[in-house]
Amino acid sequence: MDIFTGLVNFIANYPADFTANPYAHVAGIIGLAITIFALMTNDTRKRRWRFLFLNGFFFINFLLLGAGTYSAAAMYALAVFQIIILLVREELSWPIASGFIALTVLAGTQTYHDSIDLIPIFAGIANMFAMMEKNTTRFRIIILANIIAWIVYDTIIYAPEALLMQIIAAISNIAIYYHETRLKNNSYHPSKTNRKNDRTSSTRS
Repeated sequence: MDIFTGLVNFIANYPADFTANPYAHVAGIIGLAITIFALMTNDTRKRRWRFLFLNGFFFINFLLLGAGTYSAAAMYALAVFQIIILLVREELSWPIASGFIALTVLAGTQTYHDSIDLIPIFAGIANMFAMMEKNTTRFRIIILANIIAWIVYDTIIYAPEALLMQIIAAISNIAIYYHETRLKNNSYHPSKTNRKNDRTSSTRS
């Protein structure tokens, strides 16, 4: 199933899916809302707090969706613990980070059903490095790799809210990065209008 087919199925089947498993879908909707706010800040601590709740709600979402999504639920659960440690300690030492990588691989293999379950393992490790990163540009690059991995996974397993969340997250992440880059460039390079006004003022004086 490709991404577009997944979205078409999401629109067509969502009312029935929501009625069949309302708690899972409500958790997904809340996670979707938090995602938008999580990507809007460059403050590391605020970002971690928002990602803490985001990962928590998507853990509930995947857990309630059923056995086929337990691998993803395990990755989100680990992400919650990683962020709690980062909020307390500010940094993950390499021994602790290595331990989380090992737990990520272990959790992925314990819930392994198919080759697609390797995707959450990659996404979980990428998410850990993104949360550790304080440089905004590097954070956005690493989290984009995480998002793309989840888009592929969510499409294959048909997790509608999570799929929609990741698509919105990818678009938001790219748009915010583009906007920040333009602002940064403008701060270093005055606009042509400003340069023209400066030349005009110099001539008059």
